[in-house]
Amino acid sequence: GRNGAGKSTLAKLLVGLLKPQSGELMLFGKPAKKWKVEDLAGQIALVFQNPEHQFLTDSVYDEIAYSYMARGMSDTEEIRAGVTETLHMLDLEGAEKLHPFALSAGMKRRLGVATMLVGHPRVLLVDEPTYGQDKQMTQTLMALMENIRQQGVSVVMITHDMRLVQEFARRAVVMSEGQVLYDGDPAMLFESDEMLRSANLRPTLLQEVLKAYEGRGICLNCPVRTTNDFLKLLQPQKPEESHVH
Repeated sequence: GRNGAGKSTLAKLLVGLLKPQSGELMLFGKPAKKWKVEDLAGQIALVFQNPEHQFLTDSVYDEIAYSYMARGMSDTEEIRAGVTETLHMLDLEGAEKLHPFALSAGMKRRLGVATMLVGHPRVLLVDEPTYGQDKQMTQTLMALMENIRQQGVSVVMITHDMRLVQEFARRAVVMSEGQVLYDGDPAMLFESDEMLRSANLRPTLLQEVLKAYEGRGICLNCPVRTTNDFLKLLQPQKPEESHVH
């Protein structure tokens, strides 16, 4: 959804920072009002759009260590082992002594993710994961999200970047003015010009190219999520391997 659609408000509701004004919100089979924020933190974690708003200490090491201690760990050796493992997983080795505010934008984002993964949540909410990042860092961060997903953590991205939705999302929920307009397959979302217009969202350039092909009667019989997928289809193929008709 566009800015002001209600995406971040929904995320804050899911982690207990806000309470529903009406209706009922169910989280993991239990009404939200029955969850304590500290208990919910072990199930679902939120990485803010600006990770700096979550930093509490003066070094990367202490920031991650604090997250372990906040979840009840007190053994020094266990904390050290946990921090070491987390630094390795998020590619932050060598930055242990740096102040969190001195990190690059990409490293700040990874540190924000690191502090949230300490509690082994079932769901990780990431608000605008690639905000302010260049193309290379975007790819790095999205590879990290995919790695986290493969570890069994459900990853929810809050974004208005339709290219990210096209390339990485397995389910898309479109919001506008606090309402859910669409919930389903991202590929089907791009088929609806009316839906995109009503949410003030623009199709990606790749999607416009694919529609132009369809307008010329050329049907692509396999999923095309990225530019590389499309370029592979244009390469010469044996007749039995052709996906273009």
